[in-house]
Amino acid sequence: ESEYQIFYYLKTEKDYKNYYQDYKNYICVSEYVINLVNQVYYSKIDEYRKRQKEFFTKRANLTEQEAEKFFPVYNELQQKKMQINHQSRQDAVRQQQPLSEEECLKAIDALADAQIRIAQLEKEYLEKFKKILPASKILAIQRAEDQFNSELVKEMQRSRPNIPATNRPSANMPQGNRPPAARQ
Repeated sequence: ESEYQIFYYLKTEKDYKNYYQDYKNYICVSEYVINLVNQVYYSKIDEYRKRQKEFFTKRANLTEQEAEKFFPVYNELQQKKMQINHQSRQDAVRQQQPLSEEECLKAIDALADAQIRIAQLEKEYLEKFKKILPASKILAIQRAEDQFNSELVKEMQRSRPNIPATNRPSANMPQGNRPPAARQ
C-alpha cells in the first residue's frame, strides 16, 4: 500500500495516533532484534579473532609488541577481504535462474575479478606486514592461518549433528536399491 492509501483510511485523530503508536512499536522491535543479532554476530567475531590472535601469536612466536602492531593491520585486511566477498555473494544472489550464457559469463568474470582484487589486497598488505615483522614470522603466520582454518573446519564438522560424510543420496541406501552407477 502506498502512503496515500494508508492515510486515506486514517479518518480520525485516534486512528492516526493508533497507527503512529503501532509504527513506533514496530520500529522499536525491529531495532531491538537488529541490535540483538548484531551483538551475537560481533561477539562471535570477537571470540573468533581472539582465538585466531592467540593461535597466530603462539605459532609465529610473536612478541607482545609485534602482535600489537600486526593484528590491527591484519584485521583491516580481513575486513576488506570480507567486504569484497560479501559484495561478490550479493551480486551472485541477485542473479536469477535460469541464466543466459552471457549472464553466466558475466558472473564468472565478476567472481574472477573479486579473487583478483583479494590477491591484490593481500600483496599490498604483505608490504605493510614486512614493515612490522621479519619474513620468517610472516611465513609462520601464513602457515598458522592455514592450520587455524583447517582446525576450525574440523571443529565445525565435529559440532554438526551426525550427518553422513558424503553428500551422495545413494550412500545411505541399501546396496540393492542404489542406482547402477553407484553400485560397486
